[in-house]
Amino acid sequence: MNADSISPILNDELREFISHLEMERSYSPNTLEAYSRDLLRYLQHLADLGIRDSDSIKRDHLNAHLKLLSDLNLADTSRAR
Repeated sequence: MNADSISPILNDELREFISHLEMERSYSPNTLEAYSRDLLRYLQHLADLGIRDSDSIKRDHLNAHLKLLSDLNLADTSRAR
């Protein structure tokens, strides 16, 4: 996965979200790592589609990513996260 292809805007939003989970929600380091990994995968998928900001994300983009996760045979808990 090449995080360099993810737009700076989406990277910043990811960092803010993970910081929120850490500071406000007190999520464990393992949970933060899992969320970061999963969201980076999603952001890479969006980057591959040419999506550069969150305002451009549509329901179809999310549905396509969920199908991809299903096709990868990930555990239900991973897909739900």
